[in-house]
Amino acid sequence: MRKIVLPQAVSLVLPPMTNETISQVKATSLVSTIAIAELLRTGQQIISETFAAVEIYSAVAVLYLAVNLSLAWVARRLEERQSKGRRYIGQINEVGV
Repeated sequence: MRKIVLPQAVSLVLPPMTNETISQVKATSLVSTIAIAELLRTGQQIISETFAAVEIYSAVAVLYLAVNLSLAWVARRLEERQSKGRRYIGQINEVGV
């Protein structure tokens, strides 16, 4: 099972799982309503002290972008690693097998 079924299951589950992880990171601003400190809330607190809204919101956006892009990059690498050596139906038809 570990050498046959598990790799097949992981390759099927990996894309939706990574998409869900990225969605959860994007939804963290909703968590602030439940009293958990997060990036946007911290930015709002800094803005209330410094009145530098554009700079703070820009920094928050760049940080969110960096987190999401890095998660997407890791997900892409994991998917490539899982699909190494596998042929897909489209590839089989192109080869003529």
